[in-house]
Amino acid sequence: MLCSTNDTCSNRGHNIPRVLVDTGSGVNVMSNQIRIRLGYHRMAPLTTKLAMGDNTLVWPLGVLSAVSVVVEGVRLIVSYQVTEMEDRSLAS
Repeated sequence: MLCSTNDTCSNRGHNIPRVLVDTGSGVNVMSNQIRIRLGYHRMAPLTTKLAMGDNTLVWPLGVLSAVSVVVEGVRLIVSYQVTEMEDRSLAS
């Protein structure tokens, strides 16, 4: 399902006006520090590499699958590729 913000989308009989839907073509990335901080211990192995926005290549440490994320009261189940990167959110 792909809709712009001016369209009405229908999913399972529900019409949703003015919606932007992510088609899933992107990649969710989480730093290893955040993974540890959130208490996730197990990752599945991953053999792909990521091309970052600055054109560097990154080999993820693994993938976290079926992570529950709540956005404005809506629960989403997503996967994250975990990478070793500088995490400024942990800076004091």
